[in-house]
Parts: sequence; C-alpha cells; structure tokens
Amino acid sequence: MSRTLEIRDLFVNYNTDEGVVHALNGLNLSLDKGESLGLVGETGAGKTTLALSIIRLLPDMVGEIKSGSIEFEGKKIIGTQQKGNQKYSWQQDSYDFPRSNDQSQSNKNRWKAIA
Repeated sequence: MSRTLEIRDLFVNYNTDEGVVHALNGLNLSLDKGESLGLVGETGAGKTTLALSIIRLLPDMVGEIKSGSIEFEGKKIIGTQQKGNQKYSWQQDSYDFPRSNDQSQSNKNRWKAIA
C-alpha cells in the first residue's frame, strides 16, 4: 500500500504572552492509502494544532513549526529539506464537500418549479 500521509518528528510551539507553549513534541504518524484516522483527546491535547499544521494554517506570529516534516502522497508539505523553499499548493488536492444548505436550496428550487 502507498503512504498517504507521513509525519516525522513534528514539533509545534505557540508563542504567548505567558511564554512558549509546546503543543506538539516529536509527533510521528503515518497513514496508508485507504486507512482512516480519528483523533481523540482532551482539550489542549494538540488535535487542532496537528490539523492546522498539516494544512499550514497555524496562526501567524503565534504558531510555529519548529522542526519535523510532513509529506502528503509523497510530496513534502513541510520540512527543512524542501528544495528552494517551495511551498506546497493544496489546490490540486482539494475536495469540495457538499453542504447541507446546498441540498435544501436545491429542494427550494424544486418547490418553486412545481408551484
């Protein structure tokens, strides 16, 4: 099976007024194609920080990936060995999930056509 997601030795900090918060400390995770992963944990355990790190949406000036690497389908998203500081673009890998209001809008249009 091919590896979909590979996270190696990920360290993420938040810089706060009270000091540095070490949110993720050496996280390692791998997910193969076809596998699912559920993140469960207490408040402040790092679930959201992990997700924001993967999609590179940590808050500017506060959240910081100190070290580690993240690869998605063999492409390096984050890592010190990226060639020429290339940035990964999620555009080719995005998926538009249907929203519940899309369905209800479709039903409203149907009712207008019937009436």
